[in-house]
Amino acid sequence: MRVIEGNGKKSRKKLLFFVPVWIVLSAVFGSVTLTHLERRDRYAAEQARLSSELDAVTKEAEELANQIRYYKSDYYIEKIAREQLGLLYPDEIVFSVD
Repeated sequence: MRVIEGNGKKSRKKLLFFVPVWIVLSAVFGSVTLTHLERRDRYAAEQARLSSELDAVTKEAEELANQIRYYKSDYYIEKIAREQLGLLYPDEIVFSVD
């Protein structure tokens, strides 16, 4: 078996070049990865907050739509006419007790 001399020095030089490059690239990749993970977590929290807010606004919109239907109903209109305006149907008689 033959051993080629001088090959070890070239390998060592390559290693001394690539190890720092690998370390720097790993640090950059790790930093970028952490930045993206933090951003993803912030976006997930924001999405949860907005989803909750959307649910609350949707519920409020439904309640307002129900109020509008109630205020447009014949029952409500008749109630207001009787209580606040004192109106009666033509065949009704009102008795007042002191």
